Amino acid sequence: MKKGFTLIELLVVISIIALLSSIVLASINSARDKARISETIQNLRAIETAFSLYLTDKQLARVPSESALGAGANPTIQTLANNSNILKPFLPNVPTASVGNGLFRYDNDGGGSFRCGTDAVNAGTSIFVSGVSISDANKINAVIDGDGTLSCGKIRINGSDLLWAIDDAR
Repeated sequence: MKKGFTLIELLVVISIIALLSSIVLASINSARDKARISETIQNLRAIETAFSLYLTDKQLARVPSESALGAGANPTIQTLANNSNILKPFLPNVPTASVGNGLFRYDNDGGGSFRCGTDAVNAGTSIFVSGVSISDANKINAVIDGDGTLSCGKIRINGSDLLWAIDDAR
């Protein structure tokens, strides 16, 4: 009697192990992608809450424009959070985006509009991230708006910028 395994038996076992490991890796990558999208959504909600708290604290009806904040054009949330008069008390841990270029920016220049169907809608105040893929934008939109379009609702896309519309009217 021979002891050990034949070459064919070893190759079959190795191929089964390789197949199972590729399935596990695909599952891990999918879970990592979902976590990245979820983290970005939670960070956007935290920023929106910080702005809401700022409005309540300052007894304002709307979020001030960029020039009124003295923060320059499209400042990062980091810049606004470091300014003690703006978001620092309400956003102690400044979040970063897990999609795009990683920087949340603030846009409220008081102008601009976008089309929602046949209606022109005021763009208002937005938090945006540059360099977001359409795939990531669609995933975020599916969770927030669920409408299958990136031109209406809370989530919009403008080129490679993902915009999160803040409901700043009081």
